[in-house]
This record gives sequence, structure tokens and C-alpha cells, in this order.
Amino acid sequence: MEQHPIPQNVTQYQFRLIGNMTIKQFAMLGACILCAFLFSKALIIPVIFRYPLVVIFVILGLALAFLPYEERSLDVWLINFIKSIYSPTQYLWKVSGNPPPYLMFNIKTNNPLPPQTKLSRSQLLQPYMKSMQQKPQNPIDAYEQKMVNNINTMFETNKPNVNVSQNTQSLPQQSIQAPNIQPKQITPNPILNNPKEPIIKVENQPQIENVKPMIINAPPIQTPLKVKSLKPEIIDPRQIANMPPVFSEDQMPPMPDLPNTIVGAIMTKTGQLIPNAIIEIRDNTNLPVRAIKTNRLGQFFIATPLKNGNYSLIIEHDTYSFDTIKIEAHGNIIPPLKIISN
Repeated sequence: MEQHPIPQNVTQYQFRLIGNMTIKQFAMLGACILCAFLFSKALIIPVIFRYPLVVIFVILGLALAFLPYEERSLDVWLINFIKSIYSPTQYLWKVSGNPPPYLMFNIKTNNPLPPQTKLSRSQLLQPYMKSMQQKPQNPIDAYEQKMVNNINTMFETNKPNVNVSQNTQSLPQQSIQAPNIQPKQITPNPILNNPKEPIIKVENQPQIENVKPMIINAPPIQTPLKVKSLKPEIIDPRQIANMPPVFSEDQMPPMPDLPNTIVGAIMTKTGQLIPNAIIEIRDNTNLPVRAIKTNRLGQFFIATPLKNGNYSLIIEHDTYSFDTIKIEAHGNIIPPLKIISN
């Protein structure tokens, strides 16, 4: 591969006088040496302070010219140090002017609306019916309406005019006591209608031929005796395997040897053992500590003992439900548990 030129800082290029010494380095070194020379010739300053000042200025000139720190010359560090001393260390913020209007939150009070009166359905339908355009009347309906009006006028003209005198006299009000009249109880006589005998018409039917009488044996009064077979009944072993085992005291797990170990058996109310039941043991903080499962005989046990404290047993099964059981473990041997489902 071809070598490429190394990029250089062209904007801050400095001319070099002797070797790598720039004009700035030469000026700082020359100024410090000149000050040292002037202090050495100053007879006013005592000798004790004169020569130490000369040495200090010479070392300062060499350091400013040829001893950079973190890629910065010492003059830059001195200038920044002086600026940081005289620059303020605490700033105060003062509100100037009013905030813009979009930052001002004005609460506007809305005038309450007048209460609206509830209108009935008929009142709501009236403007709608008025707005509907009336359909042109059928000439037949118009003629019919005209005839009906003529008939009404004929009835109105034939009515006699009856003058009713408006001078009426008010009759005195008298209190009349009504006699105590009790209704008479009448027992109705039942009317019996003799139903007529229905008349049955017998059609000419063919004569029935002579039929031989049939004899039917009556069922036996005594129940038939069961005949016991000499061969023993053969029971399918698959039916025995599918039957749930029944609990007996011999199937109870033995007493544990270690303290704080939990053993027991789970069964139904009828005494059938429940296999594949999940038992979760939780501590006081309701965190699960153990999770075990019953075997085919409905037995469960833990191998490692629990720590001292109070525990709760939560039992889960697809078919049966159980109550939560509380247990206290204090370093003693816990007897086997006999858990019955609800």
C-alpha cells in the first residue's frame, strides 16, 4: 500500500527559528533570561533575595518554553488559572420582562346555561309535521269529503231549537238515611238436561268367522331361582387397576426421623386416595419454599427439613378442592398429616 502524508494542523502553524523552537518559545525564554539578568545587576535588592530570583526566572523561562503539561504549555495554564480566580463563582438569575401569553393560565368562568324544559313527544312532532309538504289531495277523496260535509249540514238544520230556562232554583239539601237492606241469598236450582242417547249407526259388517281360542300362560308367581355357576367369575385385571385405592391405616406414611420434615396422605371424604395432587409449602412472607406431588398411593413427603417458623400448605388438584393448612415448625418431629378434601 502507498503511504499517505500525515495530516498536520495548518491553521495554527508557527514559524520555527532554531530547530523546533518557535518564535513564542524564544520570546518567553528571552524575556525570562532578561529579567534574571536585570535582577542580578540590581544592587538595591539584597544578595540573599537576588540570586534565588535569578534562578527562579531562568527555570520559569525554560519551563514555559520547553515543558508542556497535557499537550498545553505552562503559559496557557497560568492564564486560565488567573482567569478562574477572578471570574465569578456564583450567578444570580433575575426575572426580566413578563412571561409570554401562552404560559399564562387564565381560568375562564362559563356562565351557567338556562335550564332546558323537557318537551313531550307530541310537541316535538308538531314542527316536523308542519315542515312536511302536504301531498295533493285525490279528487275522489275531495268529492267524498264534500258529500260528508253536506250530510252534516243537513243534520244541523233539522235540529229543533230548544230554549232552556236558565233560572233554576236550588233545592234544599236534606240528609236522608238509607235503610239497612241486606241482599237475599238465592240458591239456584240446578237444571239437569237429560242428555240424549247417541244414535250409533251400525253398518253392515262381515260376519266374524269362528276363531280358535288362544291359551296364554300366566307369569309365575314365585321369582325364578338363580342358578349358581360352578365356574368362578373371572374379573378383568384392567378394571381393578382403574379403581381408585381406598385408604387404610397401614398406608399412612411412617413417623419421620428428622425434625421439621412434613409427610402425610391426601384422600377424599369417602376414603379414596388422591394421586397427582400438587402441594406447595409457603413461609410467612408467602414465598414458595417447597413444591411436592403425591404418588399413586396419595402419599407425600419432603427429604430436607424446613427452617423454624410458620408455614402454610396450599393443595391443588383438577377435581378436588382443599383448605389452606397452617403448620408450625419449631425443631420438633411433626406427625404425619391426614388431609381430606372438601
